[in-house]
Amino acid sequence: RHLRFSSFIQDNNDGSYSASLVANETGEVNVSINIKGKHIKGSPYNILVRKYSALNNPGEVVNDGGRMGKPSGIAFGKDGVWAVADATNHCVCVFDKQDRLVRRFGSKGNGSGQFNNPSGLAFDA
Repeated sequence: RHLRFSSFIQDNNDGSYSASLVANETGEVNVSINIKGKHIKGSPYNILVRKYSALNNPGEVVNDGGRMGKPSGIAFGKDGVWAVADATNHCVCVFDKQDRLVRRFGSKGNGSGQFNNPSGLAFDA
């Protein structure tokens, strides 16, 4: 079975590129990324596409009584843990593999532990 998805690669004009993939359904996808005819490091990638209940309805109440605002970045860690940058609430929400909120941190501002519209996330390997 082949999944339908759209993709976009952007040249950041600094020697790096940004890639995004938007799938229309769930399943496993094998993604090969080529820049100027050459595979990028690690390509092809096997990606499991699934629905994350916490993201299905932005604005719905998540476990701690807060509301998910505007998801603006997502990262996946080991053991099924994943995190979402929430630009509306200026915070990061961390979920376990059962999509339960385990932690929320950050607030609006420029100080330590504060964000202004966070959008990019990454887990340390």
